[in-house]
Amino acid sequence: RASILSSWGYTSELPVDYADHMRVGEAIEAATRAVNGNDYLVGPSGATLYPTSGGAKDYTYGVNGIKYTYTIELPGNPGGFELPPNLFYLLLRSHLQDHWCFAGLLIDEF
Repeated sequence: RASILSSWGYTSELPVDYADHMRVGEAIEAATRAVNGNDYLVGPSGATLYPTSGGAKDYTYGVNGIKYTYTIELPGNPGGFELPPNLFYLLLRSHLQDHWCFAGLLIDEF
């Protein structure tokens, strides 16, 4: 399933910025869904899916203090993760939209 995952990944514990992470993640999900129609699972990866170790988003959030770090997993297809060429343009458009949304939210907050 397509996902927009925030920290923490290494634990199911929620980070102190959980509410902000969810607010931004849900806004990104809505912007992306408006373009491609896909529903995305939103939440901290360790609590939403399963614990992972060595994730870049945990490092940038926990060590570097970068508040908003996400892993955006693209929707797959019934045959796995490899997407057919006819979906590339739609995904490019929708994920360009999520980046614009994310940039706007950051400008508003900072």
